[in-house]
Amino acid sequence: MGGGAAHLTARARPSHRKPYTSGLIQSNHHYVFRYGYAAIDARLPRGRGLWSAFWLAPANDAWPPEIDVVENRGTPVPEVHVHWGRADHVVGGPVPGVLLGPGYHTFGVDWEPHTLTWYIDGVARFRAHVAITTPMYLLANLAIDGTTPPDRSTHFPAVLDIDWIRVWQHPGATG
Repeated sequence: MGGGAAHLTARARPSHRKPYTSGLIQSNHHYVFRYGYAAIDARLPRGRGLWSAFWLAPANDAWPPEIDVVENRGTPVPEVHVHWGRADHVVGGPVPGVLLGPGYHTFGVDWEPHTLTWYIDGVARFRAHVAITTPMYLLANLAIDGTTPPDRSTHFPAVLDIDWIRVWQHPGATG
């Protein structure tokens, strides 16, 4: 952390028999909620093998569900997903018509009892009609993609810069 921002850093530094290190922050056991608007203002790093994400996971550790507010695999194309029911129930993917420019972008999801609506820079971009009732916690991470690993074009250290993460819980909702 520094200057009011969080910086999750991936490095080409071996640790625990893995060729890279990277970072994650999460709110489990500190902040859990059900229904509301969760958002992050972040600058996503570019590069093959980099996997940035801001997502919600079940507080009871019984996966699924999972709500991916944004996933990004080091390209200008953001992705959104929701996993529910059985592990093979998933909707979402690359967000049509959105290419992220350099700099900070705001990614959010409005989680209501029967609907999820994803926003990028304040514009609704995707909606899914799914009922998720499990209280969730927040995670933000910069991982290294094991299926498409970095190559010589990926610059390290790579940094996911987070200006802020916020949650507005819907009135009457419980966590």
